[in-house]
Amino acid sequence: MEYHFIFLLKQLNLSLEKYKKKQMESIDISPSQCLMLDCLLLHEAEDICATKLHEILGISKPSISSALKKLRKKGYLIITADQTDDRKRNIILTSKAYSVKHLIVSSLYEQEESLCQNLSVKDLEITEKSLCTMIRNMKQEPIRRYTL
Repeated sequence: MEYHFIFLLKQLNLSLEKYKKKQMESIDISPSQCLMLDCLLLHEAEDICATKLHEILGISKPSISSALKKLRKKGYLIITADQTDDRKRNIILTSKAYSVKHLIVSSLYEQEESLCQNLSVKDLEITEKSLCTMIRNMKQEPIRRYTL
């Protein structure tokens, strides 16, 4: 098998990023910040920290930290010290974050609907199963470093 499949996945990822960036222009957040806010809104009843976001989303810790700082500067959240653990910081959503909740959720549904149009339920089930298997494969596969 050639590596064309990786190219297709990369094209899809770029298309999804471009689509989401256009959707989020009005509230000045990036696609990754949108995903993070959505995750925080979904887990709003829980105490959530950067490490938990990293575990849920699979995004690197430095990327999580950078996105959280930007969201804090834009007024979407407050980061406070945890009273029981000095190393931990709690993430608290602001009223500004709650005011864009509907926009974020509806934009994600719209994007998924656009992505999946013209695909049968069976095709979607196979695709989801295949993508989950690929993700598991990549998590289990040791990374080989190539040198010159």
